[in-house]
Amino acid sequence: MKKYCPECGLKYEKEVGYFYGSMFVSYALNVALFVAILLIYLFLFREHYGWEYFAVVYLLATFLLTGVIFRWSRSLWLAALVKSEPGRKDERNLEIIKTEPNIGK
Repeated sequence: MKKYCPECGLKYEKEVGYFYGSMFVSYALNVALFVAILLIYLFLFREHYGWEYFAVVYLLATFLLTGVIFRWSRSLWLAALVKSEPGRKDERNLEIIKTEPNIGK
């Protein structure tokens, strides 16, 4: 993950461990995925397939959506904690981006 937003210069990780809270958001998204797949299974496929198929589909969906859930959870965590100020740019951080690589640890 990049250290700064290339457009506005927002520093993403304010302190060490800033995104630990996003693990709870990720957990909630995973629970929502589980419930959605469970309801689809119960209402549409329970009579035709056993619970093993549900388990395989859920695990496959979780595996395939791990990157999406990871990014969404961090984005939602940032959106909840950072005040949005459209048009405001952090010039100091934009200068830092020009002099050093804009990559994470």
